[in-house]
Amino acid sequence: MLAEIAAANAAFKIIQKAIENGKELYDCGTATTDYFNNKSAITKPVMPNNK
Repeated sequence: MLAEIAAANAAFKIIQKAIENGKELYDCGTATTDYFNNKSAITKPVMPNNK
Protein backbone atom coordinates (compact mmCIF):
# COMPACT_ATOMS: atom_id res chain seq x y z
CA MET A 1 0.00 0.00 0.00
CA LEU A 2 2.92 2.37 0.61
CA ALA A 3 3.96 2.04 -3.03
CA GLU A 4 0.49 3.09 -4.16
CA ILE A 5 0.52 6.09 -1.84
CA ALA A 6 3.93 7.16 -3.12
CA ALA A 7 2.84 6.72 -6.74
CA ALA A 8 -0.39 8.68 -6.17
CA ASN A 9 1.54 11.50 -4.50
CA ALA A 10 4.07 11.62 -7.33
CA ALA A 11 1.32 11.70 -9.95
CA PHE A 12 -0.50 14.44 -8.03
CA LYS A 13 2.65 16.58 -7.96
CA ILE A 14 3.02 16.19 -11.73
CA ILE A 15 -0.61 17.18 -12.28
CA GLN A 16 -0.35 20.12 -9.89
CA LYS A 17 2.84 21.44 -11.52
CA ALA A 18 1.42 21.06 -15.02
CA ILE A 19 -1.73 22.99 -14.12
CA GLU A 20 0.35 25.70 -12.43
CA ASN A 21 2.26 26.01 -15.72
CA GLY A 22 -0.96 26.61 -17.66
CA LYS A 23 -1.61 23.10 -18.95
CA GLU A 24 -5.03 21.49 -19.01
CA LEU A 25 -5.89 18.36 -17.03
CA TYR A 26 -6.14 16.28 -20.21
CA ASP A 27 -2.53 17.26 -21.03
CA CYS A 28 -1.52 15.18 -17.99
CA GLY A 29 -3.25 12.01 -19.17
CA THR A 30 -0.72 9.50 -17.88
CA ALA A 31 -0.30 11.21 -14.52
CA THR A 32 -4.07 11.54 -14.13
CA THR A 33 -4.55 7.85 -14.88
CA ASP A 34 -1.78 6.90 -12.45
CA TYR A 35 -3.26 9.07 -9.72
CA PHE A 36 -6.78 7.68 -9.95
CA ASN A 37 -5.64 4.06 -10.38
CA ASN A 38 -3.47 4.29 -7.27
CA LYS A 39 -6.12 6.17 -5.32
CA SER A 40 -8.55 3.37 -6.14
CA ALA A 41 -6.01 0.73 -5.08
CA ILE A 42 -5.55 2.50 -1.75
CA THR A 43 -9.29 2.86 -1.14
CA LYS A 44 -10.20 -0.77 -1.85
CA PRO A 45 -8.57 -2.29 1.27
CA VAL A 46 -9.84 0.52 3.49
CA MET A 47 -13.49 0.65 2.48
CA PRO A 48 -15.86 -1.54 4.54
CA ASN A 49 -18.00 -4.17 2.81
CA ASN A 50 -15.65 -4.27 -0.15
CA LYS A 51 -16.26 -7.19 -2.49
